Amino acid sequence: LGAYRDAYAVSKQAVNGLMQNLAAEYEGSGLHVNAFDPGPSKTALHLRAYPGLSRNDALPEPRQHRELLLYLMSDDLQNCGVCFEP
Repeated sequence: LGAYRDAYAVSKQAVNGLMQNLAAEYEGSGLHVNAFDPGPSKTALHLRAYPGLSRNDALPEPRQHRELLLYLMSDDLQNCGVCFEP
């Protein structure tokens, strides 16, 4: 993420670690615990953090992740303990 964004980066790593721990604790219970990492996306936060990045216009918008997010909340989901990336 670059300089001065350490706390943000660490918090994202913590979310993934928590997801993996919870998935292990609830394994076999029917509860699915997963994380979704969209990567760089065209959000206000990203554009504010990288205003001059030439690739900003090519980034996916959050709504483009809708299908995967709906899958993660559906009864079709069979994976557990996975970090999903588009």
